[in-house]
Amino acid sequence: MVAVRYIGAEQVTFQWGNTLPLPPDLPVYKRPEAEFFTFAKKADYLPIYATLDFSNLPPENQPIEIAIYIDGVCKGAEKIKGEEVQIKAYLDTDDMANFHDKVISFELKSPDKSANEVIQNFAIQNPMTNGFELRNTIPEYCQSYMEVSLKPKDIADAGVPAITKLGNNYPNPFNPETTIRFDLAKSGKAKLEVYNIKGQLIKTLVNGEPKPVTIR
Repeated sequence: MVAVRYIGAEQVTFQWGNTLPLPPDLPVYKRPEAEFFTFAKKADYLPIYATLDFSNLPPENQPIEIAIYIDGVCKGAEKIKGEEVQIKAYLDTDDMANFHDKVISFELKSPDKSANEVIQNFAIQNPMTNGFELRNTIPEYCQSYMEVSLKPKDIADAGVPAITKLGNNYPNPFNPETTIRFDLAKSGKAKLEVYNIKGQLIKTLVNGEPKPVTIR
């Protein structure tokens, strides 16, 4: 899989299949690899475009690497060369099968800190609304890529889920536990009930007026 994303203000064109050879004096670019995180590379990966904020940090204290963790396991890491970085999140078979039930977090490696900084609060951009939402799971609308912001302002301004939606339970089938996630786009009375195949009420999980949020 190849994902192409251009960051800039000028009009550009891109075309696959350019057969013109490179000039002999043009060096081949090799992307530097992360040194402080361990992960397994896979055939498939999810491109994650992360935006950082270094405005309050001197250059010597700025993070040098960023990693993404899915359900507590490092799935990819990159060296940081600016405030925008693309991370390749390598996914295995289980990740792909239960893609949108995964809890994600980020870790930053800084030269002046012995321990990595763990980031569990961040904003994910909804391409349908162009707004940011506070989440710690991979949303359904992120099918081929994901844009996240670790900037405090974007996190503070992030809105609630755009629509009210009941997600699939995971695992399914299950024994004895499963997880059900639903999004609330606005405050109001909400009730979540579980019925058996005969239509009999088994249990009421939620019955009240929760605030707009993603609940698992």
